[in-house]
Amino acid sequence: MSKIKVIGDHEMIQGFSLLGVRDAVLANEKTAEDELKKAMDSEDSGMIILLDDFYENFSLKTKKRVEATAKPVVVLIPGKAGSSKQGSNNLAAMIKKAIGVELKI
Repeated sequence: MSKIKVIGDHEMIQGFSLLGVRDAVLANEKTAEDELKKAMDSEDSGMIILLDDFYENFSLKTKKRVEATAKPVVVLIPGKAGSSKQGSNNLAAMIKKAIGVELKI
């Protein structure tokens, strides 16, 4: 069974736990990339929700893996400072991959 996994800061983890997501990891800028790799390697990951503030500091290799992987789907969620350009680009790429239509966001 595919699970939704969350990698984020304290507030994000709390919010998703209130929604019933139980597989959540508290991370910071130093640990988030390793946590994402573990989640992507897990057989039961269906969707990974990641704080987009963390994604900006990831290696190019990890970013390419996220972009090329259809399952699990990695969704970037904006942090307190608001949405980064990367989050919007990622959402557009996921939509294009899923339905074959490019949307301008």
